Amino acid sequence: MADTYAIQSAFADSEENLKQLAEPGDRRPDFCAEALSPGVRIGLLVALMTAVGFLFSSMLMMGLYPNGWLDVSAFGGVFMIGATLGLGFFMQLVFGALLGNNARLSKGERKLWYVMFALAGPVSLPLYWFVEVWPVPFQPSPEQRL
Repeated sequence: MADTYAIQSAFADSEENLKQLAEPGDRRPDFCAEALSPGVRIGLLVALMTAVGFLFSSMLMMGLYPNGWLDVSAFGGVFMIGATLGLGFFMQLVFGALLGNNARLSKGERKLWYVMFALAGPVSLPLYWFVEVWPVPFQPSPEQRL
């Protein structure tokens, strides 16, 4: 009987801990626009523009040659396809995380941005950077101030 009580109290403690974790707090997420220094923000834009440039150059090459980059160079074609997919996926993850941690947007605005990211990423990701990431003042966390 004593073992049953110990097990029940252990579960009650973990349920209380989960409730405390689920409650909104005053601590902001570590990965949000406010925590990014201006240099990191510019680096993020450069990486994004590189991914968009890879995508558009691949589209241009597909218009010029039947097999795109593969007609110019087999290695270059495979490299450009891999770099475009990898960098594009990474940019979607980074901007999706920034959007998910953006407390300034309502739920409906957040959903609209996610749909725009999915349907028109090469246009909406830079637009999101200019509207929601760049103008936010830099507010380092206490760990960043050290």
